[in-house]
Amino acid sequence: MIPGFDELTAARCVTADGIYNMRDLGGLPRRDGGTVPRGRYYRADNLANLSPKGVAVLLRLGIRTVIDLRRDEAARKYPSPLRQLSGVAYHQVDMIGDRNLQPRDLLDTAWDDADENSRHTALPLFSHLRAYCRWLEERQPQLRTILRLLAGPKATPAVFHCEAGKDRTGVVSALLLLLAQVPDLVIAADYTHTAHNNFRRLQLQRKSGDPPLKVRDETDYAARFCPAELVPVLLFWLRSHYRDVASYLGRIGLTGVEVEALRRNLATAD
Repeated sequence: MIPGFDELTAARCVTADGIYNMRDLGGLPRRDGGTVPRGRYYRADNLANLSPKGVAVLLRLGIRTVIDLRRDEAARKYPSPLRQLSGVAYHQVDMIGDRNLQPRDLLDTAWDDADENSRHTALPLFSHLRAYCRWLEERQPQLRTILRLLAGPKATPAVFHCEAGKDRTGVVSALLLLLAQVPDLVIAADYTHTAHNNFRRLQLQRKSGDPPLKVRDETDYAARFCPAELVPVLLFWLRSHYRDVASYLGRIGLTGVEVEALRRNLATAD
C-alpha cells in the first residue's frame, strides 16, 4: 500500500513565500531500516517565484547549491533571485531541451476526447512514461551534469527545481531515492504527493470570477499529472535496461567516487 500524505510528506514540506511544492528528500525510509538524512537534498517548484521572504527561508536552510532544471529561455525570461547571492552556487541545466515534449502537453491534446477510464489510467501513464524514458535515454549529458553537481564536496544542502516541481524534478528525485535504497512504493508516494501541493496552488491562485478549475480535486490532479502507478513501471524500465541505478549512473558518465559521494549524502547522518 502506498503511504499517505500525512505519513510521509507533510513533515518534510518547506513553506516559503512564492512557492508551493518544496520538500526535503530526507526523512523517507530506507530498505535497511534507516531513513534518508534530512537537510541534504530538497526538491522544489519554480524558485524564480520566491519573494524576498521566501529567499530568506532558503538561506536559513543553509542552501549552498541551486540547480535550475528549466529550459534556457524560461531561465532567461524569469531569472532566479538566487543567482547572484553570495555563498549560493547557482547552476542552470536545461534538463529536457526543446525537442522533448512535457508529458502534460501530449496529455492535454487527447484529454477531452478520452473516455473516463483512459483519463484516469492508461493515457496519463503512457504520456508521462514516454517522456521520462526519453529524458533518461536522450538527456544523459544533462543528467550527468546535474548529479555531478549534487555530488560535489560542498554541494549540500542543495535544492533542484523545475516549473511545477513534478516531472524533471521527479525524475532526478527518483534516481537519488533509488540510490538511497528507498522502496519503490515510497518513491511513488513522494512523486504523487505533488498533487496535494499543486492542487492547493491552483485553488489559492484562482481569482474571483475565474471559470471553475479543470481539475476537480487532488485525486483528479494526481490521475492526470502525476499518477503513482507510473513510478514502479518507470523503475522497472530502468532496471530492465540498466540493471540498477548505480549501473545507470556509471553508464551516463558519473565516476565511482561521485556515485559514492551521492550515496553517503543519502545514507549517512551527521
